[in-house]
Amino acid sequence: DQPVLIQQAPADLTPPFVLSTSPAYVLAGSGAFTLTLQGDNFRNGCSVRWNGAARPTSFVSNTQLTAVISAADIAS
Repeated sequence: DQPVLIQQAPADLTPPFVLSTSPAYVLAGSGAFTLTLQGDNFRNGCSVRWNGAARPTSFVSNTQLTAVISAADIAS
């Protein structure tokens, strides 16, 4: 399992939380993909971290983020 974390500043705001991700899983070595996170309290400036490293993240709405996960992130 690959841990996915969301970072947000400033810390005095209600923290974001994830209800679901899409895709729910990918096979190792299957190539780059866009991860969609559904949840709440997302704000412009949130970032998705994959194995501790920030990934390019787009704010779609306060309930959705997308992040680009590279092929190297899921190589093995």
